[in-house]
Amino acid sequence: EHPALNGIGNMCLLSGKDNASNGNKFFDEKRDNILKRIQIGSFVPKHTFDVFSKMFKDADTSQMSLWSIDDIEAHKIHIKTTLGLKESANNFNAKTVEI
Repeated sequence: EHPALNGIGNMCLLSGKDNASNGNKFFDEKRDNILKRIQIGSFVPKHTFDVFSKMFKDADTSQMSLWSIDDIEAHKIHIKTTLGLKESANNFNAKTVEI
């Protein structure tokens, strides 16, 4: 199993109920499910919507039905950049982020 699969680049925020509704589906099925959850009134954070729409820098939009290791790595870099962390930082304790 690739280590990135359990890293921050392969995670997003959903309620327990919405996450459970995704189950172990393929990426394109999860995206369709997320859109249905939004339509019925579930709260889906913008960042989570952007992940499933691949609307972040360096996401592979030529493969919208797949979530690849390259997408995971690009998402991780996007998160770190957004938080002001250096790309080379291996953890999120490298810099205190004030909100």
